[in-house]
Amino acid sequence: MNMKYFCPQNGLVIDISRATLIGSGGEGRIFEPTNAPHLAAKILDRPTRSQRLKLEIMLANPCSRGSRTSTPPPLAWPVGVLFANSPRGEFAGYLMPKLRHCRSLVDVYNPKTRRQKGPFFDYRYLMRAAQNLSSILAAAHAHGYVIGDLNESNFLVTNTARVSAVDTDSWQIRDPASGRLFRSLVGKPDFTPPELQGKVFSGVDRNELHDRFGLGVLVFKLLQEGNHPFDGVYTLSGEPPTIQERIASGYFPFGNRGVPLTAKPSAPPFRMLNATLRELFIRCFETGHSDPRKRPSAQTWFSALSEAEAKLIVCAKNGTHWY
Repeated sequence: MNMKYFCPQNGLVIDISRATLIGSGGEGRIFEPTNAPHLAAKILDRPTRSQRLKLEIMLANPCSRGSRTSTPPPLAWPVGVLFANSPRGEFAGYLMPKLRHCRSLVDVYNPKTRRQKGPFFDYRYLMRAAQNLSSILAAAHAHGYVIGDLNESNFLVTNTARVSAVDTDSWQIRDPASGRLFRSLVGKPDFTPPELQGKVFSGVDRNELHDRFGLGVLVFKLLQEGNHPFDGVYTLSGEPPTIQERIASGYFPFGNRGVPLTAKPSAPPFRMLNATLRELFIRCFETGHSDPRKRPSAQTWFSALSEAEAKLIVCAKNGTHWY
């Protein structure tokens, strides 16, 4: 494996023989360069021409949300392409901002891990994280991007509820010059809207309405102690359907339509949510089942969450309890 990689955008030479491995996945490995500790280098296992073209389009058309100097940045957006051995060598990967002091969303919306890793991450912070997540999606959609692979692993959060999007190279990107579409090839079924359940993503042109469903799932999990909106107690005989099958059938147990599913006894009562948020969840998962256009936009979620946070009050006996 090559050890030196060149980035023509900023003139950096990355020597991974002296770099720290900080992550790995199905596409490659991520290193922290010793000469650029504020950056991370993703070295792809099987780099393709299509990946290079997609990254170059992303470099030329950045998605901006907030200040690029904020810590951590809201997006781990590519900042340079890497080539092996020389600035004109073979395409090998890319550079992006390194995110520090972050953890996966699941670590905060899961009550057990939140108590262990973020005991002061209260309900106010959960709502703030949902706002910041919605803001990222609103910015992406305003720039014409579709995230596609929306799930808890592709967003990191700090102890102060700042949220950052990672794996942005998996987003669906359209070249504004040629119109060529670079699809998002992956996705988790639990975050996939009913109209895409069972589809092969390499053959699907995704759109904002699909993202709206996944955003609704993540917001629900953040506000409902990690419970999935289509989880519950199956009331008919026979084998209970999977979460994916429930999504496909529209079995949202908190809506106005009768479905063979009731809330889990251990789940927080749906009525405890702000009335506006309850209505948005019903629009997302029940009304939006037959008409995806009814699903709330990311900006709608952001506005509603901001208003709901302003109405929170702190417990007189416990300063970490907001309700």
